Amino acid sequence: MTADGTSPDSPQARAAKLLRRPKLWLMPTILSGLLALLLSLLYMGGIVSPQSDLHDLPIALVNSDTGKPLTGQKQNLGTQIAAAITSDTTSDAADWRQLNDRKGHKRLTPQPA
Repeated sequence: MTADGTSPDSPQARAAKLLRRPKLWLMPTILSGLLALLLSLLYMGGIVSPQSDLHDLPIALVNSDTGKPLTGQKQNLGTQIAAAITSDTTSDAADWRQLNDRKGHKRLTPQPA
């Protein structure tokens, strides 16, 4: 038994020995802190100015609504919504590209290398 009432092989005794030896834990602590700082700076660098980074971002709009139009309507609801989105010329936020279902699925599916 040690002076504090624990056996030399207990986890508390081993942890206390490690805490008294800063050469063992000081370097990993500093490296972990620097790595966390580096990763946070890299993340912040990518999102600090989204307006300029995402200007004219191409977005694919795929209308796969193949249902019949509602009663009294000439087009189905999906076609009406797609037309309303792509005809909005007041906003400079996105570059909408209307694709058919096959082209949209092909572009969104990862291609093998």
